[in-house]
Amino acid sequence: FILNENNTIWGAVSRAVRTPSRIDADYFLPTFPVSLETPHVAGGPDFESEKLLAYELGYRMQPNANITVSLAAFYNLYDDLYSVEALPGTLRYQTQNGGEGDSRGVEVSAAFQLLKNWRLRSGYTYFFKELEDKPGHEGFIPSILGNDAEHHALIHSMIDLPGNFHFDLLARYASALPDPYIPEYLALDVRFAWTYRQLAELSVCVQNSLKAKHLEYEYQIPRNIYGKITFRL
Repeated sequence: FILNENNTIWGAVSRAVRTPSRIDADYFLPTFPVSLETPHVAGGPDFESEKLLAYELGYRMQPNANITVSLAAFYNLYDDLYSVEALPGTLRYQTQNGGEGDSRGVEVSAAFQLLKNWRLRSGYTYFFKELEDKPGHEGFIPSILGNDAEHHALIHSMIDLPGNFHFDLLARYASALPDPYIPEYLALDVRFAWTYRQLAELSVCVQNSLKAKHLEYEYQIPRNIYGKITFRL
């Protein structure tokens, strides 16, 4: 809904499903048959699609030609989420639809044209997720469905230098992950490039320049330095 030339309000209601894969239905570990008294994992032939109902509401304003600000809020409802549970009286752990829950949050983004040759964009996301086992599926541990940071933030500086040179800085922050615990991190990416008549670009990039490596989603992410040549026809 356009309020005026500088202000817009929008909203959406969406529904999505994840249909079962072959692994969901036919997975076996170990692959050879074992008795129900021996611990093993099996796919669920009755596993149904996971379901999402998403609500979104946003507002965008442009107070002048050099500033744009957007704010959005979201609320998601999940049902029939993936779970692995023991069948009663057996040691067979089978794929079922034993999870449900919701997530909610806000996103704020802004873009600034500080000078003719200097642009800045920034963003912040707050995300809170709460999952639980459905009635009749007690014992399922929903934390296996994801490990998410509550806070993400970034700021991106883009400067056009004389002689068709460009210098970019991108700072990224993510708060700690809860389970398993992964500490928060701050990363800085640096890019220096030269373009030739919009036909070719030579660039050198340094990713994660602040530290030799940092822990991210259970993996050590190293510092990377690389060059790139791009041609546009």
